[in-house]
Amino acid sequence: SGYLLRLSLNNKGEYDDNHPLIIEDDYITKMLFGYKDFKKIINDFLTDETVDVEEEITFSEGDLLFAINKATLKLKGNKKKDNNWNINVEIKDTYDFTEIIKINEYETLSDSKGKSILASTLNNFAAVSSSYGVIKPFTFIIKVKNSNYKVENS
Repeated sequence: SGYLLRLSLNNKGEYDDNHPLIIEDDYITKMLFGYKDFKKIINDFLTDETVDVEEEITFSEGDLLFAINKATLKLKGNKKKDNNWNINVEIKDTYDFTEIIKINEYETLSDSKGKSILASTLNNFAAVSSSYGVIKPFTFIIKVKNSNYKVENS
């Protein structure tokens, strides 16, 4: 979330739906696959020999909760003979904070009330910052390729 915040603060309007920022970074890839939420979403789609899906996703843990919300996931993959997978993942989102979250809505943000209150509070500070033009929205796509992904029970 810190990486995306820095980009937003320096954004001069160059990244939008028609010209998203493309992020292909080993650090981001390792971070994503370090989260149970992310692996569960991926694993839940890998049930046939091939997969080609586009789905809206949300996260409820860690940095993903604060950085990516209501994103679009595109997942393409095929199962290899050794039962591992070749997968291509794209996560598209707009880094924006345009809506104030009411206190009674916080419970839907996370599995934990504490995290939910923190997430809604941070969102509301960011929404105020956006309204003053400090945080500038931008669209991004995270691209991840893994030619040897192993589905593990979580």
